[in-house]
Amino acid sequence: MRRGEILGVAGLVGAGRSEVMECLFGMESFDEGEVLIDGVPVKIDSPSVAIEKGMALLTEDRKKSGLFLVLSVLENMSIVNMPEYVGKSGFVKHVKMAEDCMEQIRRLNIKTPTMDQIINNLSGGNQQKVLIARWLLAQPKILILDEPTRGIDVGAKAEIYHLISELANRGVR
Repeated sequence: MRRGEILGVAGLVGAGRSEVMECLFGMESFDEGEVLIDGVPVKIDSPSVAIEKGMALLTEDRKKSGLFLVLSVLENMSIVNMPEYVGKSGFVKHVKMAEDCMEQIRRLNIKTPTMDQIINNLSGGNQQKVLIARWLLAQPKILILDEPTRGIDVGAKAEIYHLISELANRGVR
C-alpha cells in the first residue's frame, strides 16, 4: 500500500478478518507471509514493536480490548503516547498532555463535559473517537481500523467516515 491508501478487509463473522489485523499488529503470531513498512521487512511480534514501527490498531471491540473503562478521557487518550509526556526528570508534562488531548477533542468533535470524565460515561461514538484520538496522538504511519463504526449511532458513523477520508488524504498523520 502507498501513503493515503485505504484497504478494506471484508469477511463474515468467524472468517478471520480480525485475526489478520491482530497478526499485523503483533497481537497474534502468523506462520506465513511478511510485513513490510516503507519497503523494508519488519518482524512485529508484539503490539509495542508495532507501535515503535509506526502502526496503530483500533480493535473491533472497544470495551473488551480498547478502552480502560475506569480511566478518564484524558488517560485513555494519552496512554499510548505516555513516553512523550514524561520528561527526563521522570515527571509527567501534564500541561502538554492536556493541550494535545484538548486539540483532539476539538478536532474529532468529542462530546465530553471535561477531559477528566470517566470514559465509560460517554456514548459509544464518543468512546470510539477517543480511541481514534489516542492513535492520532501517536502519529502512526499505518492505521488499522477493525470495524471502526461498530456499535455507534448514525451521526458518529458519518463523522468517523469523514475523518477516515481526511486521514487518507493526509497520509494518516
